[in-house]
Amino acid sequence: YITLGNPRCFYWPHDPPRAHSTICVGEGPMDVIALSRVIPSGATLGALPSAYQVQQIVGMVTKNELKRIIIWLDSDALSNAFSLQARLNPHVDTDVVTFTDAKDPGSLNANQIRDVLKDYLGEIN
Repeated sequence: YITLGNPRCFYWPHDPPRAHSTICVGEGPMDVIALSRVIPSGATLGALPSAYQVQQIVGMVTKNELKRIIIWLDSDALSNAFSLQARLNPHVDTDVVTFTDAKDPGSLNANQIRDVLKDYLGEIN
């Protein structure tokens, strides 16, 4: 993702997640489109989130009283997902999706995403 030297913002194409206590963090806009069919989601717009993005996510956690974040980056970025988890854990409970049967959540349909997230959230409507 081209940022022209500016820090990348955390991509959040929704209203504030006030009705939800859990959100999902993906890597790209197509992941957000797929994930948002099941759970409110945003994207880091790259595999390695910046300090600025982490700060934005922490602000969102505080402002919206979020209880949990599910991190689901592309399957080739698991180490980055665990790094993000370590940076967010002091502020909010986090889990990392370790599903590697698909390259990214954007390649899955809503039922497949629900099936994967069941392991982290229980049954999802």
